[in-house]
Amino acid sequence: MQARYIASRFKGTTAGYFENGQFWRLREIGATLTVPQTLATRMRARDASLTFAARNLHVWTSYTGTDPESNFSTGNVQTDLLTTSPPSYFTVRLNLHY
Repeated sequence: MQARYIASRFKGTTAGYFENGQFWRLREIGATLTVPQTLATRMRARDASLTFAARNLHVWTSYTGTDPESNFSTGNVQTDLLTTSPPSYFTVRLNLHY
């Protein structure tokens, strides 16, 4: 990153410092399980379901910056926005229908 900045700022060139920004991202995956009726009635519900979800699990890329989506180009200069990639997080949700 520093070499790119110095080359573009002081030498007036970005030759050799552009990167391929192509990527594949596993953004979201989820599954919903129906709770057995006997367990739902124990919770005083008509029926119930349990949902598991995960976001921002993995990025496949050869880009060396923080995240291929966090950069922009102006003219001949490609710059990262100095942001990190989105965090991975997991969600568990219990749906009860009364």
